[in-house]
Amino acid sequence: MLRQVPSPHLKALSLLEERYDRKVRLNTWDGKSLKETAILEGNNGIVLALAFSPDGKYLASGDMITSRWSSHTGRINSLAWTSDSLHCASASLDTHVYVWSVTQLTKNIAIMNAAPGGANAVHWLEKDGSVDLATTGADGCVRLWAIKFHTVP
Repeated sequence: MLRQVPSPHLKALSLLEERYDRKVRLNTWDGKSLKETAILEGNNGIVLALAFSPDGKYLASGDMITSRWSSHTGRINSLAWTSDSLHCASASLDTHVYVWSVTQLTKNIAIMNAAPGGANAVHWLEKDGSVDLATTGADGCVRLWAIKFHTVP
């Protein structure tokens, strides 16, 4: 499957290609031709969720085996970055949502049983200094969570 994932730091259109070979291929389109620029390996399953950080430094991927997102026990359905590119949220079929920190890799914020039947999507809502995380699930409900990030010691 080929899809566009916006990256603010790539001059050409960036396209990510997900295949059943557990690799993610980064392609650029200059208006004339498609050129493969990188192959990202190391996923333990089929990649189903991808998200560039807003600053373009990071690409989060979620697979069906979830080795990268070791707290999850099910398929990753959605990933979303905060506008400052410091935190990424993941939603999983295991019903849980986690918030991951770029600066504190061993700490995460867990929202257990966030969506009965599986968490389908996450989206950040940032306004006037407050940060909320919207989640949706198989039950058809949208829930808002006030998030307090871990402070760096």
